[in-house]
Amino acid sequence: MSFFYQKADELDTWEKQLKRLYSSLLALVSGDNDLANAKVGLSRSILLLANVDENTGLAQALHQLADTEGHVAELHALQAEAHTCHLAEYTKEVLGMVQACKKSECRSPVVPIHTSKRCVRIFRQFVHKLQWCLSLVSSRKNMQLAYFYSP
Repeated sequence: MSFFYQKADELDTWEKQLKRLYSSLLALVSGDNDLANAKVGLSRSILLLANVDENTGLAQALHQLADTEGHVAELHALQAEAHTCHLAEYTKEVLGMVQACKKSECRSPVVPIHTSKRCVRIFRQFVHKLQWCLSLVSSRKNMQLAYFYSP
């Protein structure tokens, strides 16, 4: 019987960790959205400055800087969307699955082994998918950096 209590404790731990992860991911997405909005504001400000500048060379450089900042803002918005779609939503789904496992265990006085195995399998799939999503975000970041720093 202690095995089942141990598995129930593991589910509680997973649920707490997933809730923390989900709230952190939502904060990350919110931060990315704020950053994208700030970059758009910076781009507009630089563009306004370029339009009133009398020196044509400086105005052209400011226009180019404004365009670059606009592209960076677009990429930050895409990154926030990717974080929302791939990480936050998947974490929310897995959290729901873990909570469903807990509810199914709470209904019966004796926890069936197949339920615990199913929860472990779900968690392992989650870790695998999360690693895949993080590598996807990392590769996108590297591609974005390569785009901006290419000659």
